[in-house]
Amino acid sequence: MITLGSTDILNKKLYLRFKLYQIPSRMTEDQWNRLPPTALNIKSNTSTFIARWAASGAAERANAQSFITELCALLSLEPPQPKTPDESDNAYVFEKTIPSTSGNKNFIDCYKRGHFVLESKQGADADTREAALSLSGEQQRAQRKTGHGQRGSKAWDTAMDKARAQAEKYVRSLPRQELTDGGRPPFIMVVDVGHSIALYTDWPGSRARWKAAMNPSKWRASSCGPCSPCSPRT
Repeated sequence: MITLGSTDILNKKLYLRFKLYQIPSRMTEDQWNRLPPTALNIKSNTSTFIARWAASGAAERANAQSFITELCALLSLEPPQPKTPDESDNAYVFEKTIPSTSGNKNFIDCYKRGHFVLESKQGADADTREAALSLSGEQQRAQRKTGHGQRGSKAWDTAMDKARAQAEKYVRSLPRQELTDGGRPPFIMVVDVGHSIALYTDWPGSRARWKAAMNPSKWRASSCGPCSPCSPRT
C-alpha cells in the first residue's frame, strides 16, 4: 500500500518519471537537495498534493473523483474520460456501469478496461485536539464525521476489506465485451481518499486469489510517518 504522507510516494514518483536518477528507497534532505531542479519541482508539487488531501476526510462521494483526477495530473497520466451513452465506449471512466446478478446495475468507482478496477472509500484521522471545555465544544466533537472509520481502527480495517471484496466481485461480474483478449483486469486498487492506495494483483492470472502487490508486512501503513506498519496483512 502506498500511503500519502510517506516519502516513499515521492521516491516512487521520481523513479517512474526519471529512471536514470536511481532514487534509493530512503533519502536524506541533503540527498533531495542534490537532485536536479526538475526533480525538486516534482517533490514540491507532490508535497503540496499530499498536504491538500491530508486535510480531507469522511467524504468519499464528494472527494474521490477530484482526488483521482488530481493524482493523474500529478503523475502526468491521462485522467478518466467522460462517460458516453454507449457503454462499449466507456473504457476508462468513473462510475462504470456493469450488470449485477440480481438484474440491477452496479457502478465501479473508477475503471480502465483491461487494466484495473478501483474502489474508493474515505476514513478520517483520529481527533487529536485537546478535550473541549464547553458543552458546545463537546457536541461539536461528538458530531465529527468518521466516514468509513477512524484510520487504524477495526472499523476502518473492515471497510477496506469490504471494498476489496466488492472490487473482486465487480471484476468477476464484468460482461464478456469488457474482457480484453479474453482476460479480466489484472489489478484491483482500494483507495482511502487522501490517505492510501492498496494494490492487489492476481498475477499470473489465476483469477482465484487476489494478493497484495507489495511486501505483505508493509502494504498497509500509517500516514503518521514514513512506512510505519499499521494493520499488516499476510
